[in-house]
Amino acid sequence: GDECRLELILHWQAEQRIETGYTVFVHLVGPDGQIWAQRDAPPDNGAYPTSRWATEEVVADPARVPLPTDLPGNVPLSVVVGMYHPDTGQRVPVLDEQGQPVDDKVVLGQVVPEE
Repeated sequence: GDECRLELILHWQAEQRIETGYTVFVHLVGPDGQIWAQRDAPPDNGAYPTSRWATEEVVADPARVPLPTDLPGNVPLSVVVGMYHPDTGQRVPVLDEQGQPVDDKVVLGQVVPEE
């Protein structure tokens, strides 16, 4: 079809074994915090769950975010990424260099849809 989408490839690296199969989220968030588009799926659309990742392995995770037809034009949208536990919805914390939790998501950058 003719759908618009944001396509990106996320690269993950596990520093240790992961017991849980986490879900990856990609959100397009407006300045007011509204989520305009999202894609929630295990890595590689379920083909390569986090529970199978090897330590230090770099995993490429292609993500296609379908975009609604009513996206606001010329409004910057933040691309926000993170992981959560599929059973509880609990997000994986983002840690600083000292190992302290600072957030539950990472902002990759912004996109500005055209009018």
